[in-house]
Amino acid sequence: MTKRQAPPTSYGVLLYPGFEVLDVAGPIECLNTLTDQLADSNLTLAVIGRPVDSQKPLIPADVSPAHPRNGSSFQSAQVYKPTHTFATAPPLDVLIIGGGWGTFPVSEIQDEIAFVKKVFPSLKYLFTVCTGSVIAARAGVLDGHSATSNKANWMTVTPHGPKTHWIAQARWVVSGKIWTTSGVSAGMDGMMAFLQQVYNEEAYPGLLQTIANNMEYRCETDAAEDPFAEIFNAKDVPPQG
Repeated sequence: MTKRQAPPTSYGVLLYPGFEVLDVAGPIECLNTLTDQLADSNLTLAVIGRPVDSQKPLIPADVSPAHPRNGSSFQSAQVYKPTHTFATAPPLDVLIIGGGWGTFPVSEIQDEIAFVKKVFPSLKYLFTVCTGSVIAARAGVLDGHSATSNKANWMTVTPHGPKTHWIAQARWVVSGKIWTTSGVSAGMDGMMAFLQQVYNEEAYPGLLQTIANNMEYRCETDAAEDPFAEIFNAKDVPPQG
C-alpha cells in the first residue's frame, strides 16, 4: 500500500510593491480557516519581502499594494509588514505568489524572480495567482509546463513564458508541483482545490465543505469553468519553438 504523503506545513507568501491584496489574502484566508478546523495542523507562514536596503538585507521593508509609480492614496494607506527577507526566509513547502500591477515592468521585480528561481527546487508546491505567474515564468520554472493567469491581462502575461503552454479556459491549472490560477478571486478557488488534494476526503471527511461553509463561500469546483476567457477573448498559447 502506498503511504499517503503528509500535508505541507511550511507556507510562504511573496509580497512586493504593487501586489494585489486579494491574490494573497484569499488563499491565506482559506488557510486561516483550515487552521481553525485542524488545531494540530502545525501550519507556519513566512511573509517574504524586500529588505529595507542593500545595507540591511535582514530587515524587511514595509510593502504597499499601491502601484509603484501611480498608485492611489487609498492604496498607499495600506501597509503590510513582511516577517522575512529573501536572505532570512525559512525552508518552505509551499510558496504563494500573488499578482498585481507591481509585476510590470519585470525589470522592477528582478530580486523576486531570483528568489523564486533559487527556492523552487526545494519547494513541494508553487502556487501563483493572477499575474504572479509572470514572476514564475521569468524565473524559468514554468518552462515545459501548462499554466494559466489573469484573463484581462492575458496578452501581456503570456509572452513572458514562451516555453509554457498557456491555458485560457481555466480557473486554475495543475502541472506537476505547480498550481497557477486565473485572476484575483480565482486564487481562492485554486487554493480550495489544492487543499482538497492535500487533505483528501477519505482522510479528512467533510473538512473542505466545512471550510467553505465557515467562509460562507461558494467556490468553483470545475477548473475549466472560466467565463472570463470568453469575456476577454483569451485563447490558448502553445509553447513557442
